[in-house]
Amino acid sequence: MALLHRSDPSVRQLDSSAGASVLGSLATILDQRFLHTDGTPAEVFAAYAADHGRALAGP
Repeated sequence: MALLHRSDPSVRQLDSSAGASVLGSLATILDQRFLHTDGTPAEVFAAYAADHGRALAGP
């Protein structure tokens, strides 16, 4: 049985999917409990940054 290495594309895809899921969950919690923007994760994080005196960089 071969072990997968971090450089394997399927492992990177899984890491990316897990990261996106965690960030989406964090955005949902922040929005429900504190920000109340009903926005996308990007909008929630922008509101969080603005609320803490930080501006997000443009695209």
